[in-house]
Amino acid sequence: MSNLKVLCILSSQQESHMLCGLLNSNQIDAHIRGAREYAGLVTGTDLGRYEIMVPTDDFKQAEEIYESTKKPVLNVVQPGDEVKTTRSPQKNLLRSLVSAIVAAVVIYLLFGSLLRH
Repeated sequence: MSNLKVLCILSSQQESHMLCGLLNSNQIDAHIRGAREYAGLVTGTDLGRYEIMVPTDDFKQAEEIYESTKKPVLNVVQPGDEVKTTRSPQKNLLRSLVSAIVAAVVIYLLFGSLLRH
């Protein structure tokens, strides 16, 4: 197997899978390397840092296919860039904590009478 090379880095897991699928459908053995950010896991978004890896032998063809997809709809992240989210991680954490507290209160109010009997 030939060595893999980073074709691009995307910030959306869904877009990463779409690009990887497009490359695979063109007989390029593309792989995704990366992970979701913690804030994305808490809030349910697909933001993260995903590297699209392709064999060095197929890099030129993969680059041409990738260049043909470059439109404003892709959230492209260049190496060294920070992944930008619409909310800060602190606001996401606060939102998650408030949601958890509200859920606990609602559960207690709905099922509290059952626990007392």
